[in-house]
Amino acid sequence: MHHWVMNRKVYELFPTIVVRYENPQYENNKFKFIESVNNLVFQQGMFGVSQTADHHLHIRDEFKSLFDWIQDCLHDYKKFFDYDCDNLTPCLSWINKSTKFSEHRYHSHPNSFLSAIYYISTNPTSTYFESPNTSIYNGIVVNSKSKFNQNVWSSQAKSGDLVIFPSTLYHWTQPENFDGERLTLSLNIMPTGIVNENSLIQFKYIQ
Repeated sequence: MHHWVMNRKVYELFPTIVVRYENPQYENNKFKFIESVNNLVFQQGMFGVSQTADHHLHIRDEFKSLFDWIQDCLHDYKKFFDYDCDNLTPCLSWINKSTKFSEHRYHSHPNSFLSAIYYISTNPTSTYFESPNTSIYNGIVVNSKSKFNQNVWSSQAKSGDLVIFPSTLYHWTQPENFDGERLTLSLNIMPTGIVNENSLIQFKYIQ
């Protein structure tokens, strides 16, 4: 092997972005919030996961302070990625309740631009996200220890964290042993107002 001085430039094209925000008021408000959650009506789902019957928690008065903070996060997200829209706004929001050894099966969120998970309870377990790069399954695979060979990412989120990701990104939880109930808030998020102004793909989303 020749010992050349290598002039290397690496371009990480088409990244999949997941953003995490930490709620500074989580510890102060968690018990009041969980008490409000326990007053909601839940519907039993599959694999030990139940969900609130109300899928529009973002318009309820008892959750206003939390959603005010979430909206601030969405403003920051929009500004950081320089999205050409008036706002990013929750359109659906619901709470998932899980018991130990239950699981939230592999899924994505259709009819949505962004999705988010807010970790409510004091016993969060990881959400796992799968790479949208299908070549790892269908193309030629050569094992590598670099991040480009990794197809699953664990959120490692803490209580009070908000994780925002593209709605097309598949994710799930695994059966785990924990005390009590695992509570998470799920959100679907859409652009609102004028999107892509003064272009041939301009559209107006009504909130």
